[in-house]
Amino acid sequence: MFTRTLQAGVLVSLLHAASTMAQTADVTDLQRRLEEQERKTAVLEPKLEIQDETTKAALPSTPVIKAGSKGFSIASQDNANGIKFRGLVHIDGRNFTDNSNMGGADQWQATRVRPWVEVTLYNFVDFRIMPDFGRGRTVLQDAWSACNPPRISASSSAATRPASRPTVIWGCSSAATC
Repeated sequence: MFTRTLQAGVLVSLLHAASTMAQTADVTDLQRRLEEQERKTAVLEPKLEIQDETTKAALPSTPVIKAGSKGFSIASQDNANGIKFRGLVHIDGRNFTDNSNMGGADQWQATRVRPWVEVTLYNFVDFRIMPDFGRGRTVLQDAWSACNPPRISASSSAATRPASRPTVIWGCSSAATC
């Protein structure tokens, strides 16, 4: 009986030692894998920061390109600079059922062909040019430009400013329209 108890005790001790060694091996393996992941993270974090900075630096220089029912446009991210291409085409079609009596021929004629370009430069200058190439002639249908100076405002506290002196905005009084 004693030998059986001794054998059982030895068996339990061996199993406990084996499980402890397995747990120790698992813990050591987990610690090794954790250290490996930390090394990889330490290498990748600076690379990710550099990539984010590069993306942020490139973002303002990336143009915004749009195409839709109002035409085609290319603009900067902040819309300070841009160019818009638009157009209008009217076509007149004439179809005669009996060409021999009328003496006319079936034809298509472009009565209005108006491409136009609108440009904005630094939110300071805007201009548009719209020629008309319809009916075989060229006419400058519309052309305009506008200068948009920055609004400069100088003001002081209402308590210290006399009521008779309005705030001046780029040479225009606040009561007048520029």
